[in-house]
Amino acid sequence: LLKADNASLAMRDPVSGETVIEFVHGTGRAGTGVRLPSGEGISGYVISTGQPYLSNDLRADPRFAGRDLLGDLHAGACVPLIVQGQTIGALWVARVPRASASAERGAGEAHPDITADELRLLAAIADIAANAIHRTTLYEQTEQRPPYGPLHGGWAGGDSKVHHGSRIADRVQDDLQMDRGCRGRRQ
Repeated sequence: LLKADNASLAMRDPVSGETVIEFVHGTGRAGTGVRLPSGEGISGYVISTGQPYLSNDLRADPRFAGRDLLGDLHAGACVPLIVQGQTIGALWVARVPRASASAERGAGEAHPDITADELRLLAAIADIAANAIHRTTLYEQTEQRPPYGPLHGGWAGGDSKVHHGSRIADRVQDDLQMDRGCRGRRQ
């Protein structure tokens, strides 16, 4: 879709605030696992400001950290991953120089520098990715909690030491009881 030679995902470490390169696909795979101080590099800048970043000459870009990891990459775009007003990471795409791109893709298929329209498309993809990451994180957190419900001493009383959102729990319990009652009448 974006004709990128590289894509990567950088996340903000919630404990240290560092930028962690979680995933790299394509050119520059060696960058996976790299940790940068908060705000450093283009990814750190995007995470700290929440603003997209476009550079069509990464080698000359003073914000680019890790030039040794750059390889043949030339143009790059980075957009924030934002969930509920919080920037949790950044999504990158990059391309190799035009001569290399022409040789790899065949004559007539060289892609120009990354455009503002492509940056907007990447931002839309980042919104989808950010929400998927957020939902996955919530699911994992839910799975790590001890069970809570009618079979575990919750909702219907018992010795539950934790009382979570009683109105929601009561509503769910009422709905379950109504559902059981409706099924009983049909039989």
